[in-house]
Amino acid sequence: MKQFKFLLVIFCLGAVVFTTPSHAAELTCTSGDVTGLGSGDYCYTEPTYYGITVYEMGVCTAAPTAPTTTAVVDAPNCHTVFTSSAGSLVEVQNGGTSTPSGTFTRPPNGTYTHGYMRMNNTFLIKGSLDFGASHTDITDQYCVTKTATTDNEGSNSANTYTCSASPGTPGTVTTELTDFSGGDHSNTTSATVGQLTVYLLDSNQHLATAAECTQAGADGILGVQAFTSAITMTDQSTVMDATITVSQGMTVSVTGTNAAEFDSGPFQLVLSVQ
Repeated sequence: MKQFKFLLVIFCLGAVVFTTPSHAAELTCTSGDVTGLGSGDYCYTEPTYYGITVYEMGVCTAAPTAPTTTAVVDAPNCHTVFTSSAGSLVEVQNGGTSTPSGTFTRPPNGTYTHGYMRMNNTFLIKGSLDFGASHTDITDQYCVTKTATTDNEGSNSANTYTCSASPGTPGTVTTELTDFSGGDHSNTTSATVGQLTVYLLDSNQHLATAAECTQAGADGILGVQAFTSAITMTDQSTVMDATITVSQGMTVSVTGTNAAEFDSGPFQLVLSVQ
């Protein structure tokens, strides 16, 4: 059998929405031309830095059974392709990607209809946005992230940014995903690469309860993706690409005069075999 190589790559491409802010409208972020992004609106844009901690990735011949508040995910039809018990920080910045540390394993030959990834529910982002010279709410044209800790419910959001009349240097925002819209602990969405269902987990890898979500008790994320087209491993397969795409990896929300909240945005996992 040929030597098999597993590649974990981050590309800046399109993304799947797995959570959205509770603001009025989703718009497109275009530096220098965001006059339509008014108070209460939000947009997705590409961060200059994006970091996630990954514990496990795998492929499945059938959909795993979802976790419950009393049981972990049941995945008898799945094969692990990457593990890191302590978690491996995967970073993208300036078009480059850090090398994850962990154990890579070739899955058996077969046809796989689903993929999954278990990761930390904390994201690291850096970024900036030029609001242009004539924005109604952001009169200090340039806003950047600054070093701060927040969550998707807006805790400490006022300290995630700074705006000024000249470009600044972004700091790192550490943002925790504590729930989905309305306090939910799971969310499903569809995109060109297939349906993605995301679950918030507690420290036991059970589905986080509503109480745990509202009390910041969520401890991890499990994403399960049903592929639009199945992937097939054969004796001739030598490379598996696991691509995490983050071109919409940062959310920018206008919350008032010179108030531009920065938070994590959606990403997408794409698996392919060569």
